[in-house]
Amino acid sequence: MFERWHLERLEGDAVSLVNGKRAKHAAYMRAYRQRNLEAMRVYGRSQHQKHKVRKLAYMAQYRVKNAEAVKAAKRRCYENKKAEYLSKCKEYYRKNFKQHHAVAKKWREANRERKREMDHNYYRANKQRLLELSGLWVEKHPEKKREYQRRYYHKHKTEIAARNNLWLEKNRAWVNERERNRHKAQPELRHAIKHKRRASERNAPGVATPEQIRARIEAFGGLCAYCRKRPYEHLDHVVPLSRGGSNWPANLRPACARCNKSKGKKKLSEWRPAA
Repeated sequence: MFERWHLERLEGDAVSLVNGKRAKHAAYMRAYRQRNLEAMRVYGRSQHQKHKVRKLAYMAQYRVKNAEAVKAAKRRCYENKKAEYLSKCKEYYRKNFKQHHAVAKKWREANRERKREMDHNYYRANKQRLLELSGLWVEKHPEKKREYQRRYYHKHKTEIAARNNLWLEKNRAWVNERERNRHKAQPELRHAIKHKRRASERNAPGVATPEQIRARIEAFGGLCAYCRKRPYEHLDHVVPLSRGGSNWPANLRPACARCNKSKGKKKLSEWRPAA
C-alpha cells in the first residue's frame, strides 16, 4: 500500500515538473521572439522558401483529405473576424483598384462560359434579394437607370432589334392573341396607339392618352357623337388629319362605323349624319 502511494506521488511530482518546465520554456520562447522578432521573420521566410514545394504539396493534400474540416474552420474564422476581414478587404480594394480591375477583366475574358454559369447560379440562388436591391437602387437613381438604358440601347441597337425580331417570329401566334385580348379589354389604348401613329405620319400636332380618350367616349355616353343612336365603334377626327386637323382630345369624337365611313375626310360643315 505504501509503495503504491509512493509511486503515485513520484509520478505526480514528475508531471508537475514537466508542466513547470513547459511553462518556463513557453515563457522563455515568448520573450525570445519578442527580442528577436525580425530575425525570426527572416528565418521563417528562409525556411518557407527552402521547403516551399514540399509544404505546398502537403497543404494541398491535406485540404483534399479534410475539405469539410477546412471549410468549417474558414467559416468559423470568418464569422469571428467578419468586421475586421471586410474592413481589410475594402481597404485593399481601394488601394489596388486598378490592379484588381485589370486582373478581374483578364480572368473574365479567359473564362467567359464559367463566369456566365457562375452568374446564373448566383442569380438563381439569390433572386429575391437581388430583385429587392435592384428595385431600391432604381427608386433612388431613376435618372441613372434611364441613362444606362439609353446608352446600352444605342450601343447594341442592331443586336437588340435582331433578337426581338427572332423572338417575335417564334412567338407570333401568342403575341397576336395577347394583343387581341388587350385591345378588347382596353379599346382606348388601341385608339391612342393608332391615332398617335397616324398623326406622326402626317406631322399633325397633339397627343391623346387612353384616359383622355375614355373621357371623350364617356362624355357621349358610349354612343356615336353624330347620330346619338348607335354605340360607338370608331374614334373620329372632327377635322380630318389630312385637312390640317390635330390629334388633341378636343378634335376626337366617338362614332359608329356607319357615320364614320359616311363622313370620311369631310368637315362637319360639308357632311350630314347618316340616318
